[in-house]
Parts: sequence; C-alpha cells; structure tokens
Amino acid sequence: MNTPEPITPNASQEKPDLYFAELIFISGEYEQHFPLFLKAFSMKQAKKMVRKHLSEYYPGASLEKEDLYFYCGGEVAIEFYNIKKLSSVPEEAMQSIVECFSM
Repeated sequence: MNTPEPITPNASQEKPDLYFAELIFISGEYEQHFPLFLKAFSMKQAKKMVRKHLSEYYPGASLEKEDLYFYCGGEVAIEFYNIKKLSSVPEEAMQSIVECFSM
C-alpha cells in the first residue's frame, strides 16, 4: 500500500499534528469505512495529502465528483468522507477514532 508523501514543516511549527482521515471503500451496494492516519502541519495540508494519496493509490484513478475516486474501471470507489485532527492526549484521540466508527 502506498503511503502519503513526507511533509514539509511550516516555519512557525516544530512538530506536525496527527490527523485521522475516514475513508469509505464502495463496491456495488457494500461500503466499508477505513482509516488513514497521517502527520501534517495544518488541516489544509492534511486534506491535500489525502487527496493526492487517493488519486495515486491505483493507476488510472478517476475523480467523478469531489472526493469520490473511482478505480478498476468504475467498479470500486473510495470516498474521502471526513478528517479530524487528533488530540495529543491519547485517550481523547482514541475517543475521536471510536466515534467515527460507532453506529
């Protein structure tokens, strides 16, 4: 699996923040949520990294509408559903992740 590219720091920030992107794999009538964790210095940079990752994940990806990427001739898709900046407090970060996957 490809991983997002390394990040470059802002002059004003020493350490990147951890972001949690919630993606949805879609095949026919089935959907499965899955995470992508990445480090970035801003929400804007994190979103850009996720979109770049999805557009390059499989060769020949096509973007039919905003944040919905089609692969394998349109038979499967991955939707960039949500992204959150995770807290540096482990318990709070875990709670944010659990909330995303709770029904």
